[in-house]
Amino acid sequence: MAVVGISASNANAAVDSVTGAAGGGYLQQYVGVPGAAGTDNQAGSTLRVAVTFPAASGGTATQTGTANIASWAGGSQTLTHGGFWSASTGGTFRGSITYTTPRSVTNGASIDIAGLIVTASPVAAN
Repeated sequence: MAVVGISASNANAAVDSVTGAAGGGYLQQYVGVPGAAGTDNQAGSTLRVAVTFPAASGGTATQTGTANIASWAGGSQTLTHGGFWSASTGGTFRGSITYTTPRSVTNGASIDIAGLIVTASPVAAN
Protein backbone atom coordinates (compact mmCIF):
# COMPACT_ATOMS: atom_id res chain seq x y z
CA MET A 1 0.00 0.00 0.00
CA ALA A 2 1.43 3.36 -1.02
CA VAL A 3 1.27 6.38 1.25
CA VAL A 4 -0.85 9.14 -0.25
CA GLY A 5 0.19 11.70 2.32
CA ILE A 6 0.75 12.32 6.00
CA SER A 7 -1.38 14.69 8.00
CA ALA A 8 -0.24 18.30 8.09
CA SER A 9 0.15 18.14 11.87
CA ASN A 10 2.45 15.11 11.64
CA ALA A 11 4.41 16.69 8.77
CA ASN A 12 4.84 19.86 10.81
CA ALA A 13 5.98 17.87 13.85
CA ALA A 14 8.54 16.00 11.72
CA VAL A 15 9.97 19.22 10.27
CA ASP A 16 10.06 20.91 13.68
CA SER A 17 11.91 17.93 15.16
CA VAL A 18 14.65 18.37 12.56
CA THR A 19 14.94 22.17 12.61
CA GLY A 20 14.47 22.61 16.35
CA ALA A 21 11.83 25.26 15.65
CA ALA A 22 10.85 25.52 19.31
CA GLY A 23 14.38 26.17 20.54
CA GLY A 24 16.57 26.52 17.46
CA GLY A 25 19.44 24.31 16.46
CA TYR A 26 22.87 24.11 14.92
CA LEU A 27 23.99 23.31 11.39
CA GLN A 28 27.16 21.40 10.53
CA GLN A 29 28.64 21.08 7.03
CA TYR A 30 29.21 17.83 5.13
CA VAL A 31 30.86 16.78 1.85
CA GLY A 32 28.42 13.91 1.30
CA VAL A 33 25.43 12.23 2.92
CA PRO A 34 25.81 12.53 6.74
CA GLY A 35 24.35 9.09 7.45
CA ALA A 36 21.88 8.09 10.15
CA ALA A 37 24.02 9.38 13.04
CA GLY A 38 25.53 12.46 11.35
CA THR A 39 29.02 10.96 11.53
CA ASP A 40 29.67 10.21 7.85
CA ASN A 41 31.28 12.63 5.39
CA GLN A 42 31.91 15.45 7.86
CA ALA A 43 33.59 18.48 6.31
CA GLY A 44 37.12 19.44 7.37
CA SER A 45 35.65 21.84 9.91
CA THR A 46 33.05 20.46 12.31
CA LEU A 47 32.06 23.96 13.47
CA ARG A 48 28.31 24.24 13.93
CA VAL A 49 26.48 27.54 13.47
CA ALA A 50 23.18 28.49 15.08
CA VAL A 51 20.22 28.47 12.70
CA THR A 52 16.63 29.47 13.36
CA PHE A 53 13.37 28.35 11.81
CA PRO A 54 9.76 29.21 12.54
CA ALA A 55 7.28 26.49 13.40
CA ALA A 56 6.50 24.48 10.27
CA SER A 57 3.30 25.08 8.34
CA GLY A 58 1.97 22.73 5.68
CA GLY A 59 4.95 20.45 6.31
CA THR A 60 7.53 23.14 5.44
CA ALA A 61 9.76 25.60 7.30
CA THR A 62 12.12 28.19 5.81
CA GLN A 63 15.16 29.44 7.74
CA THR A 64 14.85 32.92 9.24
CA GLY A 65 17.86 35.21 9.23
CA THR A 66 21.35 34.35 8.02
CA ALA A 67 23.91 32.19 9.76
CA ASN A 68 27.56 32.95 9.03
CA ILE A 69 30.85 31.13 9.17
CA ALA A 70 33.22 34.11 9.27
CA SER A 71 36.35 32.24 8.19
CA TRP A 72 36.21 28.66 6.91
CA ALA A 73 39.04 26.59 8.34
CA GLY A 74 38.29 23.17 6.85
CA GLY A 75 40.46 23.25 3.74
CA SER A 76 39.37 23.20 0.11
CA GLN A 77 36.15 21.23 -0.15
CA THR A 78 32.74 21.16 -1.77
CA LEU A 79 29.92 21.33 0.78
CA THR A 80 26.92 19.27 -0.34
CA HIS A 81 24.83 18.64 2.79
CA GLY A 82 23.90 20.23 6.08
CA GLY A 83 23.24 18.34 9.28
CA PHE A 84 20.99 19.63 12.06
CA TRP A 85 22.15 19.17 15.67
CA SER A 86 20.66 20.04 19.06
CA ALA A 87 23.88 21.61 20.40
CA SER A 88 26.98 23.45 19.17
CA THR A 89 29.11 20.47 20.28
CA GLY A 90 27.95 16.98 21.19
CA GLY A 91 24.16 16.90 21.30
CA THR A 92 21.71 14.92 19.21
CA PHE A 93 21.76 14.59 15.43
CA ARG A 94 18.30 15.55 14.18
CA GLY A 95 18.54 15.04 10.43
CA SER A 96 20.06 16.42 7.26
CA ILE A 97 19.35 18.20 4.00
CA THR A 98 20.96 18.15 0.57
CA TYR A 99 21.95 21.59 -0.68
CA THR A 100 20.34 22.54 -3.98
CA THR A 101 23.66 24.02 -5.10
CA PRO A 102 26.89 22.55 -3.67
CA ARG A 103 29.42 25.18 -2.57
CA SER A 104 33.17 25.02 -3.08
CA VAL A 105 35.07 26.63 -0.21
CA THR A 106 38.69 27.30 0.70
CA ASN A 107 40.34 28.36 3.95
CA GLY A 108 39.42 31.90 4.95
CA ALA A 109 36.16 31.97 2.97
CA SER A 110 33.17 33.65 4.58
CA ILE A 111 30.06 31.49 4.23
CA ASP A 112 26.55 32.89 4.57
CA ILE A 113 23.83 30.30 5.13
CA ALA A 114 20.35 31.57 4.32
CA GLY A 115 17.05 30.41 2.90
CA LEU A 116 17.29 26.75 3.91
CA ILE A 117 13.98 24.94 3.44
CA VAL A 118 13.05 21.74 5.26
CA THR A 119 10.01 19.82 4.02
CA ALA A 120 8.16 16.64 4.96
CA SER A 121 5.99 15.36 2.12
CA PRO A 122 3.66 14.38 0.71
CA VAL A 123 1.15 16.13 2.93
CA ALA A 124 -2.36 14.71 2.66
CA ALA A 125 -4.80 16.86 0.71
CA ASN A 126 -8.12 17.96 2.23
